[in-house]
Amino acid sequence: MKIRFLITIITIAAATFSVKSQINAEQVMNIGRNVLSMDDYMLSIHYFNLAAEAKPYLAEPYYYRALAKLMLDDYRGAEADASMALDRNKFMTEAYRVRGFARLQLNRDSLALLDFEQGLEYQPIDKYFLYYKVSGLSQLKQYDKARETIGTLLRYYPGFEHAYAARAQINYLSKDTTAALADIDSALMRNKNDVFPYQLRTEIAVNRKQWEPASKDLDTIIMLEPKETSNYLNRAFVRYNNDDYFGAMSDYNYILELEPENLSARYNRALLLYEVMEYKKAVDDFSEVLRLRPDNFHAIYARALINLDLGKWRDAIADLHKIVAKYPRFHQGYYALAHAYSRNGNTAKAIENYNKAENLVKQYVTNPTRHPLDKPTIEAGETNFYADKPQEGETDSEVMERFNKLVTVSNALESTTAKSYQEEIKGRVQDREMRVEPVAMFIITPFDSHTELRPASNYIRELGEYNTGKYAPWKLYLGTLTNTQSDREAIDKIFDMANFFTKTIENAGNKPRPIDYFNRGVALSVLKDFNAAIADFDSTINLTPDMTLAYLGRSAALTQRAYMVRMQHDESTDKVKSQMNVSAVRHDLQMAINDLDKALTLNPRLVYAWFNKGNIYYSLGDYTSALECYNRALELRSDFPEAYYNRGLTYLSLGNRESGRADLSRAGELGILPSYSVLKRI
Repeated sequence: MKIRFLITIITIAAATFSVKSQINAEQVMNIGRNVLSMDDYMLSIHYFNLAAEAKPYLAEPYYYRALAKLMLDDYRGAEADASMALDRNKFMTEAYRVRGFARLQLNRDSLALLDFEQGLEYQPIDKYFLYYKVSGLSQLKQYDKARETIGTLLRYYPGFEHAYAARAQINYLSKDTTAALADIDSALMRNKNDVFPYQLRTEIAVNRKQWEPASKDLDTIIMLEPKETSNYLNRAFVRYNNDDYFGAMSDYNYILELEPENLSARYNRALLLYEVMEYKKAVDDFSEVLRLRPDNFHAIYARALINLDLGKWRDAIADLHKIVAKYPRFHQGYYALAHAYSRNGNTAKAIENYNKAENLVKQYVTNPTRHPLDKPTIEAGETNFYADKPQEGETDSEVMERFNKLVTVSNALESTTAKSYQEEIKGRVQDREMRVEPVAMFIITPFDSHTELRPASNYIRELGEYNTGKYAPWKLYLGTLTNTQSDREAIDKIFDMANFFTKTIENAGNKPRPIDYFNRGVALSVLKDFNAAIADFDSTINLTPDMTLAYLGRSAALTQRAYMVRMQHDESTDKVKSQMNVSAVRHDLQMAINDLDKALTLNPRLVYAWFNKGNIYYSLGDYTSALECYNRALELRSDFPEAYYNRGLTYLSLGNRESGRADLSRAGELGILPSYSVLKRI
């Protein structure tokens, strides 16, 4: 999960989204910044679009939209928006940083360097402008200037561990591995939870064929990033080279449990199965690779070779013809066809293909320049260590060896020293993959959140009655906060629904229906305008004090508003404001608990209310109360996977490892895949 930027949370008055022409640009910007701080990038872009339409001369909507696009890896869009922001305000230094970072990702390194230098004109000792300048210089292979900039960076910020890691990378690229390792040690001495130095040290060990230390570093990387399947792929590569076939196979199996369509893991496992003579399983894996990517000639050729070993001559012939059709001067393909036809009893075809192979070789020997042989270094996957990447001028035997060599994921060094815009800005890299979060609370939403692993939607009686009553031109569901949709079409739909209910309330005059306030509250809550949503739920409850769904909706809006304010508190340097935020958070969370208690009074079997209440206590560090709530939820529903997962984390927080493992295992069985990552770490 990407770490959030510090964005000031501004209290927002209740909004009614009646028509776009009436939108208050400042208010929309405030909501957009709040939404951006919660990592809901698509929705924030929608708000910034509205602000830009209302006041196109302002720089801020373009800057924040650039930032949102950057988080979505839309680097071209981010570059364009940052440029528009700078067109309107050339002194907006943060826009130079965003545009420069986007340009780095687009390999426009010279332009990126100009942006960072421009930023340094306004802020000469800014840590991150200096750091990104190092990245730009490194990309341009201006290593001496990069070292000089790192010297300046460390003079002002001697404890900045990423500077040591950056210098280590530059030293390594300059072939000075001794200096690189010393800098890696310096970086890890300051922060043992930063993954990049371990990756770089692994790279060095692999190039030296020092498999044991490489494996140990990968173990640490996996502990820090247990959800990153590429780490397991890399460890499998190292284990394979260290003759630990069982370990390599277990890593591939684990990856494919989590990601059945992971092409590299599937291909590598097939090769390993072939090597240990598990031919049928190898063919199955290669066939699955080809189902996912029919033009993967590595897999076609490998499957053909296995079918030759199995005596499946027709299958081998079919695959080999695909190879030579793509690479008509690939002589070894014709030799293999000759062998297959011969064993299948077709002597004429065997001789024909044998002669083709012989003629290709003779032509090549006579004049290699005029009659080159095809060398299909066909990409089956990315190699992690560039010593294993296809090289120009490989011999045929090298090509064949590469066909049967394990592949791993992208080179660790191909990521620049600027690993992530947000992680460097915040300087809290240690939080990126280490923090294990509970499953988010359940909210009322117009989006059905069922998944392939969880095909049934969450059900409560009150929602069933609501949907049956057709109180709105939509159906409502219960979904976890992280499963709500945020694509453009969905967001437009919610805006339209908010407008619809606003008009319905206005047309009702002095007799508005509570259900219309409730419906608009749901829409505004999804749009993350929590103040307005809470106001609508207040109106609903004032008119209908026994409406269970309204208490659920208001508790969710209060909780989300509290979490948003807490993010500001976590980063605030203003002690007075920080203390005010702490009070506001506690007030909102207590009000949310009160609402959930009221909902449980109305329906004591409301399992999701117990779950949400447990989440609030968990967020407050009151693990005993959280445990009690999750227990009550599981008493009511014994197959509640999210409750098992969160209770497992709660047990671990209380130091009860065995109970935690049991609950996480059960959660995994019921479809909560992150359970396995946590189990692997504990």
